[in-house]
Order: sequence, then C-alpha cells, then structure tokens
Amino acid sequence: MDPMATKLITGPLSSSLTREDLHQPGVDKMPHAASFVAYDDQYEKLNSTMQVAWTGIMEEGNYTTSHSYNEVHVLLLSWESEFDDLKVKDEVTALEAVFRDTYHYHVQSSPIKKRTFKKAQTQVNKIVASWVDECDAPKTLLIVYFAGHGRPGNKPGSLELAGNSSPNDVRQHLDKVIWNRTETNLQDTHADVLQVFDCCYAGTLGADRGCTRVFEYLAATSADATTKCPGPRSFTTALIWALKHLASTPGRFTTSDLLNTIKDHAPEFPRDQKPVLSKRYDHSAELIILEPLGVNRVSVQTPDEIPHHDISKQDILVLKFMLETRPSVNDIKSFGRDLNTILLKKDLHVSRIIWGGLQPRQNMVYQAADKFLRGIGRRRSTKLDKLETSTAMAAVALAKQVKEQVSGEVIEQVNEHLHEQVHEQVHEEVQHEFESHSTNRRSSTRPR
Repeated sequence: MDPMATKLITGPLSSSLTREDLHQPGVDKMPHAASFVAYDDQYEKLNSTMQVAWTGIMEEGNYTTSHSYNEVHVLLLSWESEFDDLKVKDEVTALEAVFRDTYHYHVQSSPIKKRTFKKAQTQVNKIVASWVDECDAPKTLLIVYFAGHGRPGNKPGSLELAGNSSPNDVRQHLDKVIWNRTETNLQDTHADVLQVFDCCYAGTLGADRGCTRVFEYLAATSADATTKCPGPRSFTTALIWALKHLASTPGRFTTSDLLNTIKDHAPEFPRDQKPVLSKRYDHSAELIILEPLGVNRVSVQTPDEIPHHDISKQDILVLKFMLETRPSVNDIKSFGRDLNTILLKKDLHVSRIIWGGLQPRQNMVYQAADKFLRGIGRRRSTKLDKLETSTAMAAVALAKQVKEQVSGEVIEQVNEHLHEQVHEQVHEEVQHEFESHSTNRRSSTRPR
C-alpha cells in the first residue's frame, strides 16, 4: 500500500466545521491557511529533517548562491525599563547573551524610549530602518525580536505594541506602535528575515507580505490568546532554553524544529500554549535554517561585491515526483549528490536548488479548497458572502475526508453536495476550481 495515499473515505460531511477551522494551524484542522506552518504535524517534522539534509548536500555542489548565511544580525526591541511594567529586561539580556556568545550573531539591543510629544512609532521606524540599512546584504539573516505588551489593531492582521498595559489617555496615542507599519522596512531586503515576538495576541500578525526572500514570523501565542509574564514559564525563557539545547546538538535546525523543541521539551513552558510559525511570504517552500556560526567566520566578499540573484528575474524549473513509497533521509541525500554531479557536468548555471517539500497526496484537494477560499477573501463580496462561505466549508469538509489525489469520484461528490446546499452561481465557481486541478493531473500523466 502506498503510504502517501489511502482509499477514499465516504460518508456524511461534517456539520461542525466553522469558518475558524479553515485557517487554524495544526494537524486536525485542515486545510490551514497557506501562510501558517503546522510545525507539530508529522509531515512537517519530516520535511524539516529532510530540508536540513538536502541543504547540507546542496552545499557540496557547484552553485552560485549559498544555502547558508555568512552573517546573522539580531535586533532586540523592548521598552525602556522605566516604562515597562512587565520587567522584560533580564530575559532580553539573557537572550542577547545566547545570540552573541553561543551563536556568534551580531546583536543590537534598542530600548524604546518615551519622549515628550514624540511618537514611539516614529522612533521604532527609525531604529529598524537604520538597522536594516546597516546590516542588509545577500547571504544574510535578519532577526527581529520584541518583548512587551501586544494587542490586536483596528484592522484585521494588525498588531499594536505597547509598554505599560494601561497607559493614560494623554500618552496612549504617543506610545502605540503599529508593527505592520514598521515591518515595511523589512519587506524589500536582500537578506532573509525572521521575526520573533513574545507578546499577547502575537499571532494576530498573520497576513502575508509581498517579497522575494524567505520571511518568517514566530509568535509566542495565537491571535486570540495571552502569553506568560517574564519568568520560568515565559516564551522567552523557553526560547533561550531551546536555543541552548539545539546549539549543543550536532547539525543545523529549522524554525519548525525550534518551535517543536520549545513546545515539547522546554521544562516549564505551558503545554496548552500554542506558539505560531507563519510565512509572511507564503510562496516560499523553505524554512529558515539556524546554526551557530564560527567564532572567526568572516565574509569573503563585502555586501557591495556580492551579486544579488533576484529570483523574480530568474527562470525557475519546477519538477514534481509522484512517489510510490516515501523516501528516507538517506535517499534524499543520495539523490542530491547524484544531482550535484549531473549539474556539474552539464554546466547549466544553476544558482540554487530549493527544497520544495514532501507532501501527502490529499494536499492537492486541500489546496484547491483553500485557493477558492482565498479568492473569496480577495473579492470581499457582501451579496454572496454567506453562500460562498457555505460552499468553501462544504468543499473543505469533503477535502478533510478524502485521502488520495483529486479524481473524478471526488469531483462528483463535491458537485452532488454543492447542488444540495448552495446557489448555482457559486457552485459553478467551485466546480471550476476542482475540475481544473483534476484536468491538470490527468494531462500530466497522459502519454504524449
């Protein structure tokens, strides 16, 4: 039996599925939004392991773009002690020591100050912009960390940062930082970007940014939950422990590995707390890989001398391998070495080969339903909102039950269910989405 595909499961569709189910990360609620990483899912864990192995093998090849970072720069943001009722200073200092002394990263700590009649937003924008201007370069990773209060903003996907939890009315408009505005300074970098936020409602920042680099966001908790104050049970304490633990073990690790280590192994981290890992640019299949850098590691070239390979201006070859059996890590390594040899002989001027992920076959169905749901969100139709939501939920409910690729049988079940429950106009749109996936699959396997 193919371990990556099982028989179709038929039966009544779930009536308990809600709109929230459609975008909730995790194993049991699929499909999650494409921007979220289900780091606790077994496939995601396997993907993380294989990506690390693949990256190591690719560095043995002759490619113009490296898979590892020459430098990593860290910016630590928190409020000045006088205006920080959470008292995060000790934890921020401890985290700084780990990044600087254990990982040998370049660290800048920038307390946010409260100034008379001046907005904190302007100050933070300036800090981040100046830091990016100084540190941004190809083959570089930029890490931004924040500790303090957080709350949902006035717009969906907006996250507001603050120092004291109950600022007076006079200063409230001055001491508020809307991170989405500051984040634009990180959008067009040459470097990859990782944001790590330890604040309540950190998962609120879930909307995608547009960029051509790897851009990830690690949140201490979900969009509707609070996080622990500084102390043995805080997210930052668990982050420090996990970074030390992973640095003491051989090899590299992904951001997914980091979160799993925090959630499953950090000694006093609350097991019911759900950190979130999301991709601010959801078209990137890769996860950021971390490792301690050598103490005396220096760049051979200065940033101005390093050619920047803009992926938006490159041709990209995409191949998908339909596997009868699941490959092992050793299989991936062997395949990578053989590919290195072939490309070296052919001299095709390949700049980089990116790990695209190992997916179970039912993901094709999940992606079709998720694509339709995202289309609804972009159109923001008020007239068909209720009907469209019912349609998408019906499709997703069915997708949760099927365990193999899109097929004619699946299409028939979707059509039958939609005829019973939704308006014909909406039905036709969903039908088109699923049939296009089915047609593409059949045409890709039909002999020419």
